[in-house]
Amino acid sequence: MIERENFTEDPKFMFAVRMAGMQDIKYAPVISEWTQKAGTMLPKSPEEIIELFLQNRSAVVVNAMEDVVSHAAAAFIYTDGSVEFGALVTGGDFQGKGAATMATEFLLGVLGDRYPNKTIFALANPMSAKLFQKIGAGVMDYSLVTDEVWKNCANCPNNPSGNPDVFIGCCDTPYDLTDIALNSHHS
Repeated sequence: MIERENFTEDPKFMFAVRMAGMQDIKYAPVISEWTQKAGTMLPKSPEEIIELFLQNRSAVVVNAMEDVVSHAAAAFIYTDGSVEFGALVTGGDFQGKGAATMATEFLLGVLGDRYPNKTIFALANPMSAKLFQKIGAGVMDYSLVTDEVWKNCANCPNNPSGNPDVFIGCCDTPYDLTDIALNSHHS
């Protein structure tokens, strides 16, 4: 299992990141609740989170007490082979403590290994855009993102129309994570 840790005196903020697996299914309801409450992202049900775990497409950050701290996933893999990094969410007590960055950098390294010839991108709201800018991601032109992506936006809480049957346009900004993923290999 690939794992990375940070070090601190307080066990609540002693984080380890790993690919999610069967042992992490217990975290799915908590992660789902975070996505539901965020109001800035496409919410995920516990079943969708579990499916990402079972498909080996999620990373979780846990603390020394084995509490889930943060989550990131290869949320969608499109028919053109592109990969959407998403479902990035961190528990309230742990926001601003580096857990989201830890989950992001770790998972991007895994995705770079798995999808070396594919576009890896994220649709960023203003909060996640700061993280992507911090790690060096650049804004992508909307035309470089497969049209298939926009179908998911119809159910997003940020859909400007407020109606899942009427989609006006995405309010998130696409960020290209491909080079970061390719340069973050795991051994």
